[in-house]
Amino acid sequence: MELLSDWPWHQDHRFYKAANNLLYRVPLLKNGKSYGYLLVQTENLLEVHDMEGIFHQAAVILSYHLEVIRNQEASAAGSRLGTAMERYLKGNASRKTVLEFAEALGSTFWSTPYVCMVSSTRADAWDHESQRRRLREIQDKLQDHPKTASLESHHFYVMNRVYSLFPIPEEEAKERRQYENYARLCADLMYAWEHGAGAGTCYISKVRMRMEEFIDGFRECAEAERISTELGLSEPVVMFADLEFIYLFKHIPQEVMSRYCSYLFRPLLDKDGEYAGEMMHTLETYFVNNGQVNETPRELFIHRNTVLYRLEKISGLLNLDLKNTDHLLLLKLGLMFRHLMPPDRQA
Repeated sequence: MELLSDWPWHQDHRFYKAANNLLYRVPLLKNGKSYGYLLVQTENLLEVHDMEGIFHQAAVILSYHLEVIRNQEASAAGSRLGTAMERYLKGNASRKTVLEFAEALGSTFWSTPYVCMVSSTRADAWDHESQRRRLREIQDKLQDHPKTASLESHHFYVMNRVYSLFPIPEEEAKERRQYENYARLCADLMYAWEHGAGAGTCYISKVRMRMEEFIDGFRECAEAERISTELGLSEPVVMFADLEFIYLFKHIPQEVMSRYCSYLFRPLLDKDGEYAGEMMHTLETYFVNNGQVNETPRELFIHRNTVLYRLEKISGLLNLDLKNTDHLLLLKLGLMFRHLMPPDRQA
């Protein structure tokens, strides 16, 4: 009780007295995380001063091994969760069983917003040591980056795919653009590490808030992969949020989509082919950049005034106001339907 009288302790080394003994305290720190403290008890102050360097070396060694132990525990918990997830997806385990293994990853993780991510890169299903080594390398790469070093993340294999859980800082989780930037950073780090070895695409869910939602998050990743494959997308990072409209309207008959697009875009598509293609590409890029006029010309390599001129012409031809949210929704649906249809039915 006397030792803990001034708890929580500061993470610095110091001398202090307890009962009849002199204590020297050294925090055990590794990669910004605290693993406890090394306490040296002595009756001789000079002896501590003489041995101070050795005590710090001992603290470094202890911190290293405690980190290894914690990582091994997290790896084991992740491996068990991966197995449970795979059995659940195959119909051989209950949702309750999966949630029990998920809880073993640590209760603190589930108290923050997070996203789920699936990497399409596959590994040798039979080489479990290779899989464990790959997961450790992913973890090390994230810990080496200044923006992700202090954040906990979990990685495991399900159906021979890398599944990941990434926490999202509270402030960034409130705005889609901020959380997407953070999620893309994590995905880009993994993609860069895989690049040159048959790098695949990373599929990312929307922000999730509770442990029970992570299964739904992984289903969003699976839907993002399915839709992007059907559409022939080749981006290294695919956000489910970007494809959610497509997911919601995927079962609309193509005949209905074709009639809608024909009615909406006919005044523009009736123009000269090159002119119509240029205008449609400008409109699509404008929507891809969420209506940001400054971003659109950068992607098209044209002047901002050229983009404004084209948008004004498109607005006049289609008799739609690009500042009207209802009209913007009509165009968004039309562009989405065009992506869902084969080329011969887009006209």
